[in-house]
Amino acid sequence: MKILFVISSIGIGGEQRVASILTNYFIEKGSLVDIVAFEKNTKAFNFNEKININLVKNSKGITKNINRIVKIRQLIKNGNYDIVIGFAVIPSILCSIANIGLNTPVVVCERNDPDVYPKYWKIIRGWAYNFAQGAVFQTTDAMNYFDRKYFKKRIVIHNPIELDNLPRLTHGSKSKVIVNTGRLALAKNHELLIQAFSKIAKDFDEYILEIYGDGPLKESLLDLVNELGMRKRIVLHEATPDVLEKIKESEIFVLSSNNEGFPNSLAEAMAMGIPCISTNCRIGGPKEMIVNNKNGLLIDVNDLEGLENAIRKLIVNQEFRDTISKESYKIREKLDSEIIGSNWMGFLNNLENE
Repeated sequence: MKILFVISSIGIGGEQRVASILTNYFIEKGSLVDIVAFEKNTKAFNFNEKININLVKNSKGITKNINRIVKIRQLIKNGNYDIVIGFAVIPSILCSIANIGLNTPVVVCERNDPDVYPKYWKIIRGWAYNFAQGAVFQTTDAMNYFDRKYFKKRIVIHNPIELDNLPRLTHGSKSKVIVNTGRLALAKNHELLIQAFSKIAKDFDEYILEIYGDGPLKESLLDLVNELGMRKRIVLHEATPDVLEKIKESEIFVLSSNNEGFPNSLAEAMAMGIPCISTNCRIGGPKEMIVNNKNGLLIDVNDLEGLENAIRKLIVNQEFRDTISKESYKIREKLDSEIIGSNWMGFLNNLENE
């Protein structure tokens, strides 16, 4: 099978991590893969050296996406591909439009809450998806958001975890660290986490909060940390490809997002046995990973008091933390990249043979 895989950027993020795992899996199983990316950052995950990565030259204004469509269409027409995958909403829309009048099946992949996008993108998406043949969703709620008139075939496939690449875990005492990883953007609501930690910090002076990520809100979050007098207790680190090695000894992981798809950061933290707290995003994956009070804690979105209480609950009750840790570790059985990759290949083969 020859696959054209279109993604917004080659950099560091949950979307990019999953893209690297899936495309590497496709290569290992004998497929040929070309990638189209709209941006390439200096920090990036490793992609198989057999993958040809095409960068679309960026332009400004309305011509930007027109140029992307033209590039994708040229590749579809000349590349003899069996499948085109649009990974995330903008690549999915552009691939669907680029394929008009062509016969290569397009698979769209919604990677977030489908309702969070501006109205004009929703209108364009509603038209463009008429030209796609298949869709892969991360959650059942996300799939049910779309009318059944779209797509010949659709499926829910969760994000994969490469178990062999997870850090080697120790069984000693954990560091007194509460950790979060994620882009420093409004949707991730790091402000909620910083505010909650500041409220419990005086009662647990041995704990610190560490956040790993880059993004547009970094300066404003640093200002908030300073205003709260938390400079020695809250540390903002740059994003790094080896973030799992950095956080593996943390005592608690917190995801404070307003919306999510199927957050890799949460899945990987659970797979390392880190007790996790997550907001219960409307269409997000946390509720498909966490059974509340069994293998993690779920709180309402933007619930400051709820997050404060959840952090306290995990800090003061080591027996509860240990139980959560053992149960969360079991997510490995569900999200093993071999299982997830096989599900993807089965879906693509089925669609190709339609």
